[in-house]
Amino acid sequence: MMPEPEEEEGMPQPVRERPVFEIDQPLLFEIGEMIMNPPDDEGIRFLNAMVTIEVDTQDALDHLGDGLVAAQLYDLVFGNLTTTKFMAMDEAPEREVIKKNLKQEINASPVLNELGEVTNVYFERFVLQ
Repeated sequence: MMPEPEEEEGMPQPVRERPVFEIDQPLLFEIGEMIMNPPDDEGIRFLNAMVTIEVDTQDALDHLGDGLVAAQLYDLVFGNLTTTKFMAMDEAPEREVIKKNLKQEINASPVLNELGEVTNVYFERFVLQ
């Protein structure tokens, strides 16, 4: 191992400044865990999913905290996933289509009450067997 070079007196040391970026905290609402059997002609299948949505306003996020609204959102997402055929969610590109469809369906529904809109849908867990 080589020793570290000794600092020479009177030599200014270079200062490396890292840029500071301000990052907005995303407004995320966890819908929670969902366990279901998606339809499949080959037999009984199993899906365990955890879904989180991102909204664009704090008002929308606060509204989703209401128990009834959260239940309606859960039911909407659960209904969409439970009617999607197994073969239509087996690959990563297909799951991206599901996310896009969920986003559109939630934004078209009265769940958010025109307080904002869904900007992203995330699958924290998506186990398909």
